[in-house]
Amino acid sequence: MPEREKTESRELIPGSGTRIAYPTGISEVRSLLTAVLEDDRRGHGDEAVPTEVRDDELPPEQKQMLLTALEKRLSRPNACRAKGVTYAKVEAILNRNPRLLRSLYYAEQMGGYMEVTSLNNTTIVFDDVAQELDVAAQIHALDTLGGTPVRETAVKALELDIYAIRSYLHVPSEDEDPRGLNYYEFLVLCTAYGLEPMSQDVYDSLQNQTPLDRKTTCWLKTEKPLLDKNLARHGFRNTWIEGRGSSVFGTRPAVDRHFDIRGGRFRIQGNIA
Repeated sequence: MPEREKTESRELIPGSGTRIAYPTGISEVRSLLTAVLEDDRRGHGDEAVPTEVRDDELPPEQKQMLLTALEKRLSRPNACRAKGVTYAKVEAILNRNPRLLRSLYYAEQMGGYMEVTSLNNTTIVFDDVAQELDVAAQIHALDTLGGTPVRETAVKALELDIYAIRSYLHVPSEDEDPRGLNYYEFLVLCTAYGLEPMSQDVYDSLQNQTPLDRKTTCWLKTEKPLLDKNLARHGFRNTWIEGRGSSVFGTRPAVDRHFDIRGGRFRIQGNIA
């Protein structure tokens, strides 16, 4: 049996004050998530991970919080950022595209550190370049969706290609590691909030510019033939072999695996023409 990691306390949503420790058993997961949801219902984090996706604009306070964070971020150099990107350009694009703005907000609330990695006359692309995944925030987001219409709509959309997806969306049993999402649970998050899984090529490119996932392992976009074999791609950085060629891996564990695979990396593409 693999040795369990030490528990680590982290804030679920930046600035919320709500913290969660990575649990070591399914009973702890249930009690912790119940406590978080009760805290949300008291008004502490109702807007942290929305359960209704609309085309209208974010509430002014949330929009300003996101734009302020982006302005500060774009004032700093970043190796992953596309050349020529300025805050003025990004702000103008987001103000014209409320759905893109909302998707970006959701990704950030689920722990993503979204950078503009491509920008041209027709398309803007944001990729999650956070050094480590915020697994607790992704678990919280999936649980918050619960039985909402947004989750059901996302699952129905995915069923068009993955007819058995519902059988993979479950609470981990006692003999499973409950500290992360399986691949299909990650897909539900992406579909519900207008996001995409990051591809292996993009992940490799980002890893060549900045180290990602030294502690965590993430799901990556997987093509249908692999999914039909019950396999999915994932990536991580093996620090033991850095300097000896590629240290990025795309091995393919089972799609319903929770152990080792913690969450996924987001990508957002928006048309701006």
